[in-house]
Amino acid sequence: MWMDEAGFLLSQYLLFSLRWGLRVEAFRAFVTGPYQTAKIDFENKRWHTDADIKDVPGWYFVTTNALVSVLATQTLWDTTYIQKRSKKKASVKNYNLAERADYNWTFSFLRLDAHFEHCDDTDTILKLGEQMWRLANGCPLLCAE
Repeated sequence: MWMDEAGFLLSQYLLFSLRWGLRVEAFRAFVTGPYQTAKIDFENKRWHTDADIKDVPGWYFVTTNALVSVLATQTLWDTTYIQKRSKKKASVKNYNLAERADYNWTFSFLRLDAHFEHCDDTDTILKLGEQMWRLANGCPLLCAE
């Protein structure tokens, strides 16, 4: 199934490249960084607001210096959430990172509109960017998919 999705994403990428004159290397360079970063402060519920992180499509990831053995014992604080735009209930693995506040946590993000002012199909381009990031960086440890 993964190969089916990869083939689909490749075909979509080729359509994007023809439509927008997008080059593979230019897009890969954009998606693999540099990202804006913000230190996650578990004592400040507005850390993301203070860091000017907007609720817009893009790519993001969290890094930490916590040991894998610590992460392996991570508990879930919720298994569902309400999607902001559709108001539908969706499954999610929300790990309680605050339990591991003794470690450093960094939120890294890259807004889609930093490269594409107008994007007809954000879902496909976001998935394609995510796969290109994974090719460069590997699969995240606490990734639900």
